[in-house]
Amino acid sequence: MQKRVRVLRIVTRLGVSGPSWQCIFLTERLNSYGFESMLVCGVEEQYEGNMFDLAHKIGINPLVIPQLRREIFIFRDLMVVIKLYLLMKKYKPHIVHTHTSKAGTLGRISAWLAGVPVIIFTLHGSYFQGYFSRVKTNVLIHIERILAMITDRIIAVSQQERSDILQNKIGNESKVINIPLGLELDDLLTCERFRGTLRNELGIDSNKKLIGIIARLVPIKGHRFFLESAKLVLQSHSNVLFLVIGDGELQKELKEYAESLGISDKVMFLGFRKDLPVIYADLDIVALSSLSEGLPVTIIEGMASAKPIVAARVGGVPELLDEGNAGIIVPAANPQELARGIIKILDNPDIAKKMGEYGRQTAMSRYRVDTLVENIAKLYEQLLEEKGLIQKSEC
Repeated sequence: MQKRVRVLRIVTRLGVSGPSWQCIFLTERLNSYGFESMLVCGVEEQYEGNMFDLAHKIGINPLVIPQLRREIFIFRDLMVVIKLYLLMKKYKPHIVHTHTSKAGTLGRISAWLAGVPVIIFTLHGSYFQGYFSRVKTNVLIHIERILAMITDRIIAVSQQERSDILQNKIGNESKVINIPLGLELDDLLTCERFRGTLRNELGIDSNKKLIGIIARLVPIKGHRFFLESAKLVLQSHSNVLFLVIGDGELQKELKEYAESLGISDKVMFLGFRKDLPVIYADLDIVALSSLSEGLPVTIIEGMASAKPIVAARVGGVPELLDEGNAGIIVPAANPQELARGIIKILDNPDIAKKMGEYGRQTAMSRYRVDTLVENIAKLYEQLLEEKGLIQKSEC
């Protein structure tokens, strides 16, 4: 591409999540494809970590709009629309690419008002089930149908998410596309060099089996089912410890729940951790008990770390695990089946090893950040051509 194309990327917050990873690395790496990017974000909740350190480390300085928050508040949201509109009029982006639902709503409205040529929305995880009441969900679906009319492409991170969007009559077959997440996986592909570090830190014997869940401590992640499954596993496998990695609003409640189940001595809450290669290196199984997901980062990371997975059948989980080749898929909200899956892997080390090896190869071939960047660059170029902003010969 001969001339620089300006991209304004907007995400609700830079919490520790897949959308944040994607926004930071796209902002950095699309530069080499001829795209000049500005990253705009809101503010995370008090109990959440953030990824500003990573952004600053690779030279990205996000513009923070303090009024951009997850919760709906009419006057505050209106202020965000005004600020984004004025920013767009000044920056004059060719493309506005919004990520996550709140930024997707306010950002697309602002872009439409500002006359931005190309408007894109990535939905990172479906909120059509598990998040809200039926009434609120229906309202949000109607809003998305309206916003789809002013959106050039809606990106789903999994095929299942794309199907959910289309089934809810949002957009159409050509407008809604699937582009999977891409992550920086190099440190996880060689995480074995850290083996034993976490166990030494926590004083855990090498013969103990470690089952870990890495997720924000919020209701949608279903940690109660994970703890209930832990109690069931411990009835037949006493030489197991369960690690809960992450922070969130439910931390105190979940610790109390573990105590009420009588397993508090077998569950360790490690809080928010940045040293993920160290964590994954010592885990024997990665578990996920979510009630809803798009394409969960923790599973991609676990696969890249060559760990067998036991996860609920939600969102893109079956796609990630290739219908069971990289792990065991169980029904959501079912601690009995989650426990059975964990026990099966504990009792079959050969199967565990085979799943880990398959998962690592899959993660390497499908979910690396370079693949994501290339796919997004091609999409941008295609849309710019459709709008007549560049000629095909420029790409």
